[in-house]
Amino acid sequence: MLEVVSCLGVDRCVACDSHPPVAARGALDGHLCRTCLDVVPDHLTRLPVLPPGIESGWYLGSYAGPVGAMVRAGKYSGNEAVLWALGRHCGRNLDIRAIDSVVAVPSSPWRRLVRGMNPADLLAYPVAADQGIPLFHPLVRRRSQAQARLLRRRRAQNARDAYRVTCPVQGRVLLVDDVVTTGSTARACAEALLAAGAAEVHLLVVAASPGGIVPES
Repeated sequence: MLEVVSCLGVDRCVACDSHPPVAARGALDGHLCRTCLDVVPDHLTRLPVLPPGIESGWYLGSYAGPVGAMVRAGKYSGNEAVLWALGRHCGRNLDIRAIDSVVAVPSSPWRRLVRGMNPADLLAYPVAADQGIPLFHPLVRRRSQAQARLLRRRRAQNARDAYRVTCPVQGRVLLVDDVVTTGSTARACAEALLAAGAAEVHLLVVAASPGGIVPES
């Protein structure tokens, strides 16, 4: 028997928009139907290609599948609950040696104003809580073009110098973001954090582009 989580006011799966969500026993309760839920991994996968400055990295699923659909529902449709659920799911499945702080990739001031939130923050909060380490906000983003609107060859140039650190950083940092494509954003953030004193920067993203990270040539 299919269990519908009516208390959340959600009557359609956020990934396929075709079936009612099920009351799964996990962090993604009430957001996905059984078919889509079965596709979401119950573990994180190591990124096979790492942006420069990143010591190690993990992702949950492909941007082309249900995981990517959940990210889009959070970023572009304002479904903050689904971002929080993704963060909880990732935090519970992250197996990493001692990390000193979690840092969310910041949105531009304009994007934060328009959306009313920073998607990476909603992912990073539950990750930090599950890992029992502090969430730190040393990074700020200057006003720049949205990465999603740019061709691959322009993303590195756009990300370069887009991020700065407002205070000293220490120890091993876990950088959290929603999506990785070329790795330009992660690289720019890592360079800023390392220049400010971080010992290492590790990366956790929810969704990766279908072909994995394709670095700029």
